[in-house]
Amino acid sequence: MKRILKSYGVYFLFLIIIVAIACLFHFTFRQEKSKPNKDVGINFNEIQTEEVKDINQLENIQLIYSQREVTGFDQEKNNKYKTGFYLTDLKGVKKYEFYSTEDLTYEQAYLFGQNKILILKEFGTTENYLVDFQGKIVKDIFIPPVNFGTDFVLSKDAKKLAYVIDNNSGKEEKEIANIDVSIKVHNQETGIETEIKNTDIKHNEIEFDSFSPLAFSKDNKFLFILARQNGNYGSPEGLYKINLESKEIKELYFSSFEESGEKDMINFLGIYPELDFALVNRGAQVTENDNIRFRTQIQKLNLETNEFIDLFKDESNNLIDNLQTILSPDGEKIILTNNPNYDEGFSVLNIINKQKTNIINRGDFVAWTPDSKSIIYLNFSLIPEEETNINQQNDQRIELHVIDAETKNDYKIYTQKSADEGTGLNKEGDLFYSYIGVISK
Repeated sequence: MKRILKSYGVYFLFLIIIVAIACLFHFTFRQEKSKPNKDVGINFNEIQTEEVKDINQLENIQLIYSQREVTGFDQEKNNKYKTGFYLTDLKGVKKYEFYSTEDLTYEQAYLFGQNKILILKEFGTTENYLVDFQGKIVKDIFIPPVNFGTDFVLSKDAKKLAYVIDNNSGKEEKEIANIDVSIKVHNQETGIETEIKNTDIKHNEIEFDSFSPLAFSKDNKFLFILARQNGNYGSPEGLYKINLESKEIKELYFSSFEESGEKDMINFLGIYPELDFALVNRGAQVTENDNIRFRTQIQKLNLETNEFIDLFKDESNNLIDNLQTILSPDGEKIILTNNPNYDEGFSVLNIINKQKTNIINRGDFVAWTPDSKSIIYLNFSLIPEEETNINQQNDQRIELHVIDAETKNDYKIYTQKSADEGTGLNKEGDLFYSYIGVISK
């Protein structure tokens, strides 16, 4: 059987290429749309950030990001970096560097619990490791042997960790007969592991080749898994609930073009065991008279009864970005994009009273803050001609913002002056940023 699982390093390179192509298309054909505009009611605040030496000077809700600075170049003219990891308040008034290193290239960091980050091996020489917010490398906690952050999930109390491993990794192609994937659940207190094989999770005789651990139940007795068959739109997808003691597997939904048809195809949006439901988008595209019509039908799936309840419909537009967690932490609001193909802002739909409020007409949604009051987003804009340099291949800049959904107070956290990064593209001192997460102390 042809091997479908790819190495995570190759996947990440592919992702970078796709993002670059998307950015090129966007800024070539829609530059006028990308120019900064004056949104009605937005109170933009340009703040000079103060770097502090004491983490206790920050407010309770803190945003985490990394800053890579090009410090020079090796003999092959590849970039050399110094990477700093920062905590900042939601207004960008103060920031605190809790860790700095020069041994990373493009490695990604992910939030691990509420007080640590996990730095994963990608293209550099470092191994996976944990760093706490005091800048100490933590060595007495089990960390998953994975190469990409979406392949693990930590329980809310940090007592259990689920991760995915490819048992064929490292084998030659001729040695691989079938997909061999394990979902492992590690007890962080006892060290005992539970294993679920890919062949255990299937719909009738339909097997999957991609698995994502999503969340643990409130009591840590169950693990929720999203299983997919790699392919085009309409490929099989299923949501499963695994009893970690008995290993009994319950199918919460299954969707494929052959079984469901276009109008009932399901796309997973997010799962919230503490609220006892998941969110899905049903029938995102339908064919009428040989033309494809995009639509939105957000539904709530009860995790106990498997009942679907409609929350929102729009028969003329796709207003969902499937890559983000659109539900607010309080479970009362969801993000709707104004146009998912371009950075044209987003709205908030209150699913209790069904009131829809436009927030901003530019940028891409990133995340909610833990208090459900503010929204983190990325804004893409044009660099003024006088600020460009000969090394830049395009004229875009990237900014991370936090906007209060009620007052429309908008705060810029950082600005990346170029999206171009790599051999021959940069000069010493260029800065590149990555958003990591947001926490509440």
